[in-house]
Amino acid sequence: MQKVTVKYKGRKYKSISLACDFLGISPVTVCANYKGVPVEQAFDRILENKQRHNCIDHLGYGFESKRAMAEFYNIPYDILVHRLRSHWNLKLALTTPPQKGKCSCTDHLGNKFESVMAMAEFHNIPYNVLYNRLKNGWNVQKALTTPKKNKRKNRQCKNY
Repeated sequence: MQKVTVKYKGRKYKSISLACDFLGISPVTVCANYKGVPVEQAFDRILENKQRHNCIDHLGYGFESKRAMAEFYNIPYDILVHRLRSHWNLKLALTTPPQKGKCSCTDHLGNKFESVMAMAEFHNIPYNVLYNRLKNGWNVQKALTTPKKNKRKNRQCKNY
């Protein structure tokens, strides 16, 4: 079997996979989207797209944010974030439809919600506050009913 070497911008790599690892791109993106295109040209297109956008999906398409990517794939943002934090691969996280009819969370009053974000909106609490409280072990009732603390006001020094 003959070894395939890849040359990109004056540097030689023993394989496409090694070149992708070095460049920080997915070999799947190269193989799936750029069949018939010279490897060097495929690398250029992917890297150019990566520079223009903050998030790249499993197909190599760029998005301004994870939220925009989730919206494009019709996945609630908090579900996408949860899946990625649970070590789902990106393709599976984006292409697995959320389970409709299955409520992922219930508040202390028995109301059912499709997501923590929906529950936070219903109870008028910023999502990040509720998420962090639950992550830190607060029970649902305490997390939802404890008012958000305001940032400390600058206190003036008292004269002694």
